[in-house]
Amino acid sequence: MLKLLLLLASLLSAVPAIADAGGAPLGDIFADLEAASARTERQPLAASLHAPVDIRSLTRMRRYNSSGRISDSNATIIAANSCQWLVATAGHSVLDHRYDRLVAPALLRVLTPGGHWAVPEEIIPAPELSWRSTERGDWALLVLRAPNCSFADDNRGGAPLPHLPTSTVNPAQLAQCQNSVQLLCYHFDRNGQRMIERSCALRTFNHGGELGDDSTGYFSCKQDAGASGCAVLCEQGERWLNLGIFSKGLQRHGEIDHPQRVGAFRVVDGELART
Repeated sequence: MLKLLLLLASLLSAVPAIADAGGAPLGDIFADLEAASARTERQPLAASLHAPVDIRSLTRMRRYNSSGRISDSNATIIAANSCQWLVATAGHSVLDHRYDRLVAPALLRVLTPGGHWAVPEEIIPAPELSWRSTERGDWALLVLRAPNCSFADDNRGGAPLPHLPTSTVNPAQLAQCQNSVQLLCYHFDRNGQRMIERSCALRTFNHGGELGDDSTGYFSCKQDAGASGCAVLCEQGERWLNLGIFSKGLQRHGEIDHPQRVGAFRVVDGELART
């Protein structure tokens, strides 16, 4: 596991503060994205989709709760070596909502690129993670062991397992993604169907603070319960850039419309490297 975390640290080095969308307050950002959401639609994922990444790394997770309920969500494999995967998901997806605490790893299952459900070896939550965490602190990392992998075998120095290469996002990259965001997720309001929505709008907001790279992103792709943990992707020609992990949908006070039209996430920055 240490090697995998060192690999992540090498990817997620600290970056300068990310500027917000022209200094606009969050209320204006929400109104802008709410209107933009009407211009795009979710579509079933076509078998012929051309993707520059292994879409098996955009996967799903299952949580068994103390109440007896089973909850489904999304997850994203963001780093790997020859024996282990590092998986990112929404922090609230690894909480037992009845007690607002981390579930035991044995109560989680992640669908691996090979098609089997794996139990995480370890959960690494955001600092002070709780059910009340905002999108700034609503993330968690999971460490998975590949099946039939032993650190003593000849595979130890082999090629990395399938994953979505992920690194810190800088201001110039965010500026290029203002109208190029996509979600490729399992949508459980559509019976777990895998769907894609493209050309969504993006706005970011910098919260400042001691970290200096404490930014959240907001997008106009539509989402519903279970989409949490999906990667927020930016299409840049033959490259898909992972901007962050979707946390939760936003609505106006008193609204109950589904799917929700504006989503929020923590931009990939240097905090993960310091976890």
